[in-house]
Amino acid sequence: MSDLKDIILRKGSIQTMSFEQVFQRYQNLLKKKAYSWSTTYRYEFDELFQVASIALWQAYRKYDSSKYPIPFGALAVKYIDYSLLAYHNKHKPKFDRETSQIKSIMSLHQLVIDKDGEGTELMELIGQEETFTEETVDRIVIDSLFKKFSNQQRQDILDYINGHKFKEMAESKGVSSQVVSSRIRSSFLKFRTMYIKEMLS
Repeated sequence: MSDLKDIILRKGSIQTMSFEQVFQRYQNLLKKKAYSWSTTYRYEFDELFQVASIALWQAYRKYDSSKYPIPFGALAVKYIDYSLLAYHNKHKPKFDRETSQIKSIMSLHQLVIDKDGEGTELMELIGQEETFTEETVDRIVIDSLFKKFSNQQRQDILDYINGHKFKEMAESKGVSSQVVSSRIRSSFLKFRTMYIKEMLS
């Protein structure tokens, strides 16, 4: 049996569990995620179940209830979703942005169809853009990642998130708007790269 860990199941409920016990407890979650992706994109269920299971193990290995006092399920879902998305990005047909149109948005899981009739979820397209939104900031890892930025980068990010315009930021810092824009873009790309690496490591 693997090493034991204190697992927060929900607020006020903690159990010391091995990975084997965690794996059994989250079987339904693994099956649900694998089934959803397999029916949507016609992948083999068993293959996706394996991908999701490995992601669960990665989440278990990373989880530390003393460091991240949140329910384990929240972290597990993140790891599983990222792993399945990575699998899909590796195996899906190439998406043609120039010939695809989004006429209305009903759901982030809405399929956008390109000229070849291939579909890509809107959620994935948002994830591919070089943009940053509050939804990207996962409270599980943001504190540790934020500390890796310089004071200037942290302040730039906070100013931007708090609604300050590039012109305002430039004037207060004595630089051009172009410099501020470049720094913001660089910081967000750095954050995104670090975030994905952290979640999938």
